[in-house]
Amino acid sequence: MRIDRNDRIGGQPILRVREYLRHFSGHGTHMFRKEHVARYFKVSNRKAAQIMGEFKARGWIEPVEGKFGRQGYFTCSMKGNAFVAARAIPPISREKAERLLSEFLKRVEEVNKRDELSHYVHEVHIFGSYLNKKAKDLGDLDLAVDVRERKVLGRDDIMEYMQERAIELGVDQRPWMVRLLYVELEVKRLIKARNPYISLHPLSDLEATNAKSKLLFRAKTRRD
Repeated sequence: MRIDRNDRIGGQPILRVREYLRHFSGHGTHMFRKEHVARYFKVSNRKAAQIMGEFKARGWIEPVEGKFGRQGYFTCSMKGNAFVAARAIPPISREKAERLLSEFLKRVEEVNKRDELSHYVHEVHIFGSYLNKKAKDLGDLDLAVDVRERKVLGRDDIMEYMQERAIELGVDQRPWMVRLLYVELEVKRLIKARNPYISLHPLSDLEATNAKSKLLFRAKTRRD
């Protein structure tokens, strides 16, 4: 997903809106209501209601009453999560997209050969604008990636190995869960290679949205 940095949502700059909704993305217990919007954007409650109306119209937020019994509270929907992850970057040609995708898949192959990593890439699916063959200019490449634990040679306790890997990566001073997550995400950092046009998603996003997709890669042998 790509956004135009010059757009405005409910009269507010779209980048500021994206920054606000990021506080409520990725976890259903992170919620807000009209008064929070008013304070953040320094507007009246009436204007805040209009801004939230725009969020609803775009499908970016959903009520949480049924989940937590909190009336008037909202959180980010799946579309909202996609929006906050979007980048204000210029479109790319299909030719460049093909090159970036080829380079990405090469990195996947290379990463899967590295036995010191605690995880590996099992599958890669592509979805989104790339599958529209009529589109000449594209936004980012939406890739659903299935990353799994690797059976580390000679080690039975993967958690213990991940702790050791955290020391090697220099993050052993961070909280325990943060260390493990950092090690688990190492594979994704390597295959993304800081490229702003590569957008990684879990396979659950495909299942939840029933989006059309294409399988690009499957590991030849199981490593878990």
